[in-house]
Amino acid sequence: MSPRFRPSFRLTAGVFLAAMVVGTSGCGRFATSTARTPITVPAPVSGLSFSPDGKKLATSIGPKGTIWEADSGKELVSIENEVPSFGALVFSADGRSIAGGADKSIKIWDAATGKVRKTLDGHTAGASAVGFSNDGKILVSAASFYNFRTTIVELFLWDVEAGKKLADINTKQFVLSSMAMAPDRTTFATGSLDNSVKIWNLADRREIAVFQQSGKVLGSAYSPDGKMLASGLGWNNGQRRGVFARWKIPGCWNG
Repeated sequence: MSPRFRPSFRLTAGVFLAAMVVGTSGCGRFATSTARTPITVPAPVSGLSFSPDGKKLATSIGPKGTIWEADSGKELVSIENEVPSFGALVFSADGRSIAGGADKSIKIWDAATGKVRKTLDGHTAGASAVGFSNDGKILVSAASFYNFRTTIVELFLWDVEAGKKLADINTKQFVLSSMAMAPDRTTFATGSLDNSVKIWNLADRREIAVFQQSGKVLGSAYSPDGKMLASGLGWNNGQRRGVFARWKIPGCWNG
């Protein structure tokens, strides 16, 4: 029997967005769910991230970033921000820092105070996705922009302590629409509007797998054990319906 999922938070602004509190069993199998008290907020939610211990939830809502107590929904910390809006948020592995795209910059905040620790400048388009390495020393960021005249695709690696760019990876993909870090933070995936998903090794920046899909990739996520990647697709072969695909990660699967 398929498990039923209930929202842990309901963050509302005309559209409902749910963050799930779930247990896991096996490879990408959800086993339990727990309902919590809904929270209503005044604007669309553009970023969500649980702390590694699951006790806190960071949200970006228009220009406002907030860290909540996940169990009670109590507001704990307001994240300092100087731009009209920002998108993706992610905790570091130790839970002490939060990174997020703030227009064409990446901000790194102290998770305890919400104060800015570092500002990483270098993107020429709005940064839409970020991810920390396991030791917190390297940050991955993705940015894309497209119109009929200009296409920008940027995938950068940063030295967090120095605040400097380490590498600019040429993904050879058309418009990055998603990025996901593996649970062990040693690899990451990039999804594109050219229907492709690529897996990268963080240490040597090497492309280790390519999955070609039947539609534009709009989102991606690893299973908790890192052995499977799920990707969400937009229009599929011209049909106005969404689908998703699941991929076994090479070298990680037994059976």
